Amino acid sequence: MKYKKVLTRATIVFVCVMLFLVFFSRTLADLYVPRVTLDFVSPGAITSEGGGRTNHPSTIPLSALRQDQHGYFILYVESVPRRFFGSSYYTRIARVDAGLRDMANVAISPFWGTPLPNEPIVVNSDLFIHAGTRVRIVGHGDLG
Repeated sequence: MKYKKVLTRATIVFVCVMLFLVFFSRTLADLYVPRVTLDFVSPGAITSEGGGRTNHPSTIPLSALRQDQHGYFILYVESVPRRFFGSSYYTRIARVDAGLRDMANVAISPFWGTPLPNEPIVVNSDLFIHAGTRVRIVGHGDLG
């Protein structure tokens, strides 16, 4: 009789732990993903060295522009629905052509006619990220 009580309690504890892991493992995993700050592609002005300002339809913060062996690109964040409790956020890549730049902003245009993303772009991150990285959004502007 005593043996059955212990086995029943152990089974209940095991089931509770498994349910906790199933439902909250994704929430706990959020603690270990890179934190990013976001901004949007927006119209803006680029200040030239001579002090003149040129308006452009698509500008981004200079810290959002990245470069690899294939050219310039930006990372944007895409929301992917989860099975439980909201959405996860993953980075995607968008190739761009970089134009005029000043100390804070750079003018961009679509690469070979592909449209610029409407989603927010990654300005800064506390860890190295690449396309397909799961991220946690912490704010807008500089990561402080």
